[in-house]
Amino acid sequence: MKKYRLLIISCLIIVSIFVLALNADDSGEKPSTISSAKQLKITSSEIGFGWKEENYQYIGDPVEFFEDFVNQIDETAFNPEEAKKDKERLLEMSTKLNESNVKDGSILQLRKLDHEITVGFIELDSFVFNDRKGAKKYFDYRKDKNGGTKITGFGDEAAVISEEHGSRYIYLVQISNAFLEIVVYDEEEEARKVAEKIVEILNS
Repeated sequence: MKKYRLLIISCLIIVSIFVLALNADDSGEKPSTISSAKQLKITSSEIGFGWKEENYQYIGDPVEFFEDFVNQIDETAFNPEEAKKDKERLLEMSTKLNESNVKDGSILQLRKLDHEITVGFIELDSFVFNDRKGAKKYFDYRKDKNGGTKITGFGDEAAVISEEHGSRYIYLVQISNAFLEIVVYDEEEEARKVAEKIVEILNS
């Protein structure tokens, strides 16, 4: 009887290992958990009192989206040099997204009002990739390109970009096979709290 039980336990262990192997890709990395950027949509009430959704846009093909946007930039605008730089920056982002096998994305903008006066603003840009490697590749590119400082405390990987003057903080975060760019206009401590809250919501 004891030998029979040991045989059953051994079989169960083998089955468990086999299932885990099926759920990982050939490189042995953890399976992706996000199938679409639509899963990363959050509501203003989840963040806190006073926040209102200003704009939401789902992007089915981020590469095409940025290429089309570039074609709309007028290089004869008031500052043609800046317009040219914007074009180059967006085309490079489009190329890197394509190289990282992006699936889809979204843009969410939220505004915090106090007696109809804007006291806070958030933009959440989300991109979902075919696997974690793609999200990590794009995260590393953005961190290095923008001189981000790695931070701990939320997400699989995270970095912050802060401006020397002003109150805009940009948080770059990798969650599974997704990349988030969280732009917060607020004081540094409050900006981090908001970014952490967003990541907490999306991780739950």
